[in-house]
Amino acid sequence: APTIRSSPQTTIVYLNSSAVLECTAEGVPTPRIAWRKDGTVFNGNNTRYSILEDGSLQIYSAHVTDTGRYLCMATNAAGTKRKQIDLQVLVPPTIASGHTNITVTVNMQTTLPCEATGIPRPAVSWKKNGHLLSLDQNQNTYRLLSSGSLVIISPTVDDTAVYECSVSNDAGEDQRAVELTVQGAVEIPAVQLAHAGRYTCVARNTAGSAHRHTTLNVQEPPTIQIQPGMLDVIVNNSILLPCEAVGTPRPIITWQKEGISIMTAGNSYMALPNGSLWITESTVEDAGTYTCVAQNLAGTALGKIKLKVQVPPIIKSHLKEYVVPVDQSVTLQCEAEGNPGPEISWHKDGQQVAESMRRRILSTGALQIVFVQPGDTGHYTCIAANMAGSSSSSMELVVQTPPKIHNTQAHYTVTEDSRAVLACMADGIPTPIINWKKDNTLLTEIVGKYKAVPGGDLILDNVMPEDSGTYTCTAVNAAGEDTHTVTLVVHVLPAFTELLGDVTLTKGEQLKLACRASGIPVPKITWTFNNNIILAQHDDVSGHSELVIERVSKDDSGTYACTAENAVGSIRAIGFVYVKEPPVFRGDYHPSQIEPLGGNAMLNCEVRGDPPPTIQWSKEGVGVQISKRIQQLNNGSLAIYGTVNEDAGDYKCVATNDAGVVERSLILTLQ
Repeated sequence: APTIRSSPQTTIVYLNSSAVLECTAEGVPTPRIAWRKDGTVFNGNNTRYSILEDGSLQIYSAHVTDTGRYLCMATNAAGTKRKQIDLQVLVPPTIASGHTNITVTVNMQTTLPCEATGIPRPAVSWKKNGHLLSLDQNQNTYRLLSSGSLVIISPTVDDTAVYECSVSNDAGEDQRAVELTVQGAVEIPAVQLAHAGRYTCVARNTAGSAHRHTTLNVQEPPTIQIQPGMLDVIVNNSILLPCEAVGTPRPIITWQKEGISIMTAGNSYMALPNGSLWITESTVEDAGTYTCVAQNLAGTALGKIKLKVQVPPIIKSHLKEYVVPVDQSVTLQCEAEGNPGPEISWHKDGQQVAESMRRRILSTGALQIVFVQPGDTGHYTCIAANMAGSSSSSMELVVQTPPKIHNTQAHYTVTEDSRAVLACMADGIPTPIINWKKDNTLLTEIVGKYKAVPGGDLILDNVMPEDSGTYTCTAVNAAGEDTHTVTLVVHVLPAFTELLGDVTLTKGEQLKLACRASGIPVPKITWTFNNNIILAQHDDVSGHSELVIERVSKDDSGTYACTAENAVGSIRAIGFVYVKEPPVFRGDYHPSQIEPLGGNAMLNCEVRGDPPPTIQWSKEGVGVQISKRIQQLNNGSLAIYGTVNEDAGDYKCVATNDAGVVERSLILTLQ
């Protein structure tokens, strides 16, 4: 089937111009083009139309009647394709003939003709003496008809002018001027100041003209120009109350306060040439409502101004320090006056105080703090501020806290003649006063004995045993007190109250050595014998100890030492024990001894003892004479060399020392 190339579906042409309606078709076989308009086929009989070789329709010198919808049909053996094209013929505006000079009487409605035609429908506007009329804003004066003509509803002399009607559309424009003359008396329904002036009435006819002049004076009641309804002034400052009034004739201005006329020639008030009122130095009494009265022959105008005199805040509270126990409540006063009523704010140490569960600012401006804590202590500033200024008052809050003793120990142990420092560190507000008691007796400072240092510690120099005891530190301030008890124990180096001595005993006797020592704590007694530790009875309470050997022997002789020791140190006492041993014969004993005559005889008397025994020999009760032939050996034995008959007989050996005496008898027989 044929196809028709795309082309505009609407064609616009100006009146009497040529137009081409495009319709280029393609197909096999080549399609045949035919055109129709309103059912009429274009067959070439009309010379204003022709079908071009590409199938388009050309219209020469378009008429208004050519406007319409055209149908292009492309046909071949395969079928037919159609395309519609709209033709719009534009016609420039034209204004129908009519009167161009119209004369009417005042208040007689008249119509200025401007009937315009054209395609599309022309837009119409009017000018008066060259100035565009705003018809929408002057609907009470003018009305525009649908034809374009202008109706002047109630003409006045002022409506006399040259009016110009302008019409236009897309094809062109047209204008026409109409001169309007409004005759008769001048009536001004709502006279304005602009109407004042010289008016001339001109009467004309074919024979000539005549003139008459009239002057119109318009009186205007006073009006007060923009005036503030309220003014503020700070006390003692000056203030201008404006009152500029206009009117014809010029108004006379007077002032009232609270409805009573005021004198403007005094020291407080001064009226300025423009009508404003000047208050030189405002006081609180100047506050109120002022009325500006403007009067002339046409009427009176009133203007009211409410004047507020602002007074900077003054704080009446003067207490500079508050002292409050912890957990109590306090109210920091800030009674302030001013106009307007001042706003109160509080600062603590330079930072604004925020209200909380414990802190709130009362309606009086006071700051109330409940359950005060140490952290509430500080420098507080109350600030009262209004539009006139601000004022501040500072005060100190001191939160008293009861003393609390800390970082102390409960037991002190020192050595005799040393220094003891009993600590007592206490916190509290105000700073606590610290005193000391010993065994419930108040201590006063004694030179060389007790000294209380500023920190609260108690110093004891050269402590003695009697300084031992219970000490109580008491910290006191206005909020309460705290106590702390410590125990002081003075340790003393042991000292012997019972010393060892040298002891001499006889073998078999009882040895009793006593050792007693004093000291704090009670010394422990230990014993040594020849530097070897031995056990002995000891009394831990009295510091007394005894060393007892029921039957001493020679082996018990030696050096005994008693050592007394405690936490301070130790001391030692030494004693020597000497055990005497009675003489004892040694070796075999034969009561009868036979020796050869002329030979040698050895009579045994070997003895041991301590001290070494003294040995004496006797024969028949007579002491033996020692000679070269008869000798007593070192061991006590008696040696007889070259025995003779007289040597035979009964011999007795007697051994003696401090511990005792022993004797032995024997019979010497010589053969």
